[in-house]
Amino acid sequence: MELVTVENNVVMTDSKTVADTFEKVHRIVMRDIRNLIKNAPEFCEHNFVLSSYISKQNKELPCYKMTRDGFALLAMGYTTKRALQFKIAYIGQFNEMERIIREGATLSMDIDRACLAYEGDKQTASYCGKGLSKWKKKRDDHLVKIASLQERHQTLLELH
Repeated sequence: MELVTVENNVVMTDSKTVADTFEKVHRIVMRDIRNLIKNAPEFCEHNFVLSSYISKQNKELPCYKMTRDGFALLAMGYTTKRALQFKIAYIGQFNEMERIIREGATLSMDIDRACLAYEGDKQTASYCGKGLSKWKKKRDDHLVKIASLQERHQTLLELH
């Protein structure tokens, strides 16, 4: 059973999943969350979001989505042995999802850096290629001019 999901790079679970997993009545879990919101509104506004789900009877019903911190606060009140097992399972899944998100972010940054390096080297090569082409056209002119100046210099040295 999928205990947690990722939404906008935030690992979440919901009250329906918590109720099902902890074998609690969903309306009781909803009541518990509302009590938390009432008693700690500043904390809860960032960790619980009212949402909905589709029931087996195909009805849209309310539920709360919650962050790991919201889940931890809610689950602290559940103390049965089964609750302990599921708290550990939730914590493991939250941590694994966060690890995956972090690794994905790190890989994205590495890809961005590699693409920037590629584009920079590509531009340098382009400039170098254009410069080499111009150099080949001017090389003989430079060599002729240098030889001419060296001849004049040698002539001056011989006169003195």
